[in-house]
Amino acid sequence: MSERPRLAELKIGTRLPEHRRTVSQDDFDLMAVASLDYNPVHTNVEWAKRAKVFGVPSTVAHGMMTMTFQASMVTDWIHPAGGNLRAMESKFTRPVLPGDTVTSTGEVIEIHYSGRQPIFAVVALTSINQRGETVAASKAEVTLP
Repeated sequence: MSERPRLAELKIGTRLPEHRRTVSQDDFDLMAVASLDYNPVHTNVEWAKRAKVFGVPSTVAHGMMTMTFQASMVTDWIHPAGGNLRAMESKFTRPVLPGDTVTSTGEVIEIHYSGRQPIFAVVALTSINQRGETVAASKAEVTLP
């Protein structure tokens, strides 16, 4: 397959370049501003220590932050080739804590056709923390020229 993916060249099992990001409380605070979600579980360190939401004495990342890491991985892969992220569905399975390193990977799992012409592909996405625990699993539909 060429460096810039084309839908006609995709195969089931095609892997996307991985995306890795270490997160901090500053990232959580910036995400709160961007999303207008100032829930103390994301932003108030002292409150989170006492509340132990999700069983941890820490703030946790917005689930949408993890989803944006996955979406960035997909768009970094398809956008230079003129592709688009058509839809995305995500499930958040574990909290992401300050200092965690989130590694996202993706693999083409379906190619949908209209007649003999491919029209879109489905990419399975997984994000894990540095302990190897899955923090999110998603599926994204992508279009490419």
